[in-house]
Amino acid sequence: MRAFALLPLLLVLPACGLEPGTDTPEEPGPVSFGALTLSQSSVDFGQVSPNDSGVVTLTLSNTGEIALGILDAQIDTSFFAVEDAASMLPSELEAGGDLDMNLVFTPDREMDFEGTLTIVTDSVDASEVAVNLTGTGAEVQDTGDTDGPADGQLSLSTTSIDFGEVPMNNETSESLDITNTGDEDVLIINVQTSGDAFSYGGELALPYVLGAGETRTVSAVASPSSIGSFEGSMTVSSDATNPEVSVDLSASSTGEPYFQVDCECEATSGNLLLQAPTTSKVLTIANYGTASLSVSNVTFSNPSNACGTLTMSGWGGSKTVAAGDTYDLTFTYTASSTATTFCNVKDEVFIETNAGTATKTVKGQFLF
Repeated sequence: MRAFALLPLLLVLPACGLEPGTDTPEEPGPVSFGALTLSQSSVDFGQVSPNDSGVVTLTLSNTGEIALGILDAQIDTSFFAVEDAASMLPSELEAGGDLDMNLVFTPDREMDFEGTLTIVTDSVDASEVAVNLTGTGAEVQDTGDTDGPADGQLSLSTTSIDFGEVPMNNETSESLDITNTGDEDVLIINVQTSGDAFSYGGELALPYVLGAGETRTVSAVASPSSIGSFEGSMTVSSDATNPEVSVDLSASSTGEPYFQVDCECEATSGNLLLQAPTTSKVLTIANYGTASLSVSNVTFSNPSNACGTLTMSGWGGSKTVAAGDTYDLTFTYTASSTATTFCNVKDEVFIETNAGTATKTVKGQFLF
């Protein structure tokens, strides 16, 4: 459940239903920094119960005659946060435009908290604007309001997801809808998964306020790192009347051959070769499955150019790679001359197997 400070100039999200504490913060009033005007000069969340969250809205207004860029918003402590900052910022405010920034306070104990919100803009007059944040972690007493607590409620579009067979060390995802079926906002505090093979796709920047009747789509991800069957769950925690909703997850990793091609085939910086006639790079084919991998063909598109020739060694026409084994191919570039010459080399290598076809690029800059 969330507690809200009653601040008349702020849009206070009424969603989650704890009544505010008896100490109502005084109204700080708006303040201007050049063309940027804030609805509050500081934000006091009042009293919020430990491990609950209070949310208030700070409104940013562009009172100038040209567009104003809001580049970033940073807070120096983890107990305060800007909701959904990653998708909100950067943002451009047209002349006369407003931006509502939801601020979240989540204390973990009974004590006073302070922080600073720094708003970064492209304005010469207000390149950085600091807003003081305060709040108190304290048990909030119910005042006996007959309206009772807010009744935001979450539901999921399904109770179970079966990913089927997923190749080991591969990744697949499935979508899941989260809906607030209640008539008050819900604060989604966390999304967690259990089971080594599963993870959350991260679509919501947490904490996230899900409005009454609103639906957001998230994803569960399966990425098994071994052969076998896997079970787990994904749980959405919130301050709704049903504080935790879960979906069961299951998957199995295939026993078919699954391979990956690793190749340090590109210069990380500078030239691969400096005043030298040849250079070599190794390409490794690894079979991560439980059955044998048959490599039927390896080809590359541009074996030679005006500067020199690319050759491949270690290939005998076909190759069987046992489960868990690797197979190395070596590519060597030989200059046609020792004269000072600058060349760009790029060759596409195609590996055909009974588990599919892979492509790797061998490239670099050569100075002879």
